[in-house]
This record gives sequence, C-alpha cells and structure tokens, in this order.
Amino acid sequence: KTLHIEKSATLADGGEKADSTDDLINYRMEVTNTGNAAVAGVTVTDDFTLNESPMLVDGYNVGDVDEDGLLDVDEAWSYTASHQVTQEELDSGAPIVNTAVASGMGAASDDDDAAIEVLQVKALHIEKSATLADGGEKADSTDDLINYRMEVTNTGNSAIAGVLVSDAFTSNEAPVLAGIYNIGDLDEDSLLDVDEMWLYTASHQV
Repeated sequence: KTLHIEKSATLADGGEKADSTDDLINYRMEVTNTGNAAVAGVTVTDDFTLNESPMLVDGYNVGDVDEDGLLDVDEAWSYTASHQVTQEELDSGAPIVNTAVASGMGAASDDDDAAIEVLQVKALHIEKSATLADGGEKADSTDDLINYRMEVTNTGNSAIAGVLVSDAFTSNEAPVLAGIYNIGDLDEDSLLDVDEMWLYTASHQV
C-alpha cells in the first residue's frame, strides 16, 4: 500500500505572481494509490492552510468512483485548500511554498509541495509643504525662515529599506525621530512599510 500526491497552486485572479494581500492562492491535491491494494482512511494534511478538504459528491470523494470509501489502485482522489497572501510574504519576496501530506491506513505516506512566485513592487511617494515660521503667507524679509515638511509613503506592495530624503536647496533636512526611529516607523523595524508615513523636515533662510 503506497500513496502518491500531486499538488498544484494557482492564483484565484488568474495572475502568475502574487503581488497583493488581496491575492488568494488555491491549492489542488490529487492522491493516487501506487500500490496494489485499496487504502482506507485516506487523508490530506497541510500545516500551511486551515481549510484543506476533500472534493465531495454525495458524501464521497469525487474520485471515489465505486463509492466504497477506499482509494482503489485505479482512482485519483481530489482535495482543495487555499491561502491568503500576507504582507510578510510580500515583504520577504521569497516564493510562497507549502507542502501537503497524504496518508492512509497501512500505507506509505507521500508529500508534495507547490510554489507561487512573489512580485515585489517598491515605489515611493513624497509630499512636500512649505510654511513661513512667522505664520505669514509671503516672504518679505531676510528674517523670514521657510520650514519644509516632507511626508514619504510607500505606494508599492513591499517594505523598503534605506529610505532617505535629500534636498539640494537645504542643508539641514532630517528625519523626525522618536528615539532612533522615524516617528512614522510604527513597528520600529527601519523599513518603510506599505501602511506607514515617514516624516522629514528642513528649512531655508530667505
């Protein structure tokens, strides 16, 4: 009694690579009996998912042709599972890989994995504003100091390291810090995450 499992992965939206936390990966597992005797109690487990289940027809696996609850040597039983792509997986950029295991009573188990590639998109957006330190609307004196505020956000899909703001017009551009981290670095990991806004300041004497 020997089992064989084949696992495949596809994105629900038909794409080739995961690029959003809206992406859902659908898995399909086909289990066959490569031995010479029927196998009872066939199950598929997958620690990566929570919803693996057999594809049923009238209470029997769709591949259980004779509906006897046994995986015969000429049958292929089907199972499904799914996984919602996480922000951590997009930030990592590594292929999303998981493994399913087929087992049955008295049978040698088998496992197979499936992978979905990740497409990282890293893009920055900056918004700059200027105000006069004295509250005026127009500069009218060399005593006027212009204060600049820059807000930097990540408009891509994965965290960005080494973020900085440069401004050739000023010499004192600097991040707004809380401790040693940008005040917008909510998880203090020194990465500009997609849900964060980092702040910077600079000034110019008229």
